[in-house]
Amino acid sequence: AAFVVGAIDVHNLSQQASIHLMQNSSDFAYLVMPNSGSRVELGLNTSKFPFTDIRVRQAVFQAMHPWKAIDDMWDGIASVGLAISVVDPGWLLTHDEIAKKFGHPEHARNLLTNASDQLPIPVTIKVGDFGEHYISHANRISKELKAVGFEPVVEIVSQLDFADTVWFGGDYQIFF
Repeated sequence: AAFVVGAIDVHNLSQQASIHLMQNSSDFAYLVMPNSGSRVELGLNTSKFPFTDIRVRQAVFQAMHPWKAIDDMWDGIASVGLAISVVDPGWLLTHDEIAKKFGHPEHARNLLTNASDQLPIPVTIKVGDFGEHYISHANRISKELKAVGFEPVVEIVSQLDFADTVWFGGDYQIFF
């Protein structure tokens, strides 16, 4: 309430409160900052088939439309990035540089066709049971991958097993 009436200038709101405020009030300016401590990550295990082939890895990213998924599934409150720390901001890729790597399903199909004589390529997406948004997003990625020549299976993994066997243990082809 203090924020709405102008008694304070800065306030950290929950995602739901932010969306409600942005949709229902035009009396103030706002800036949405991504929370870098809370993120969704997608990882490919480059030491396991089929991701030992760079064309197959590229096809995964070319199949996906992450900005549309952010708008549709995360209410626009997310960002696409490299998920690595850099020493200097000049090392970061621009939005345009990142966007070239995504959202070209025809290119993804061509990459897979050149990489393998046997389509579809079976892959398992392991998703941590961190809530319905994560599972729904993994299923969305599965549909995008299937459309270009993968045969994806989504496997829901408990939070504990996800941390132990997937993140630290490396037991995955794709994790989300």
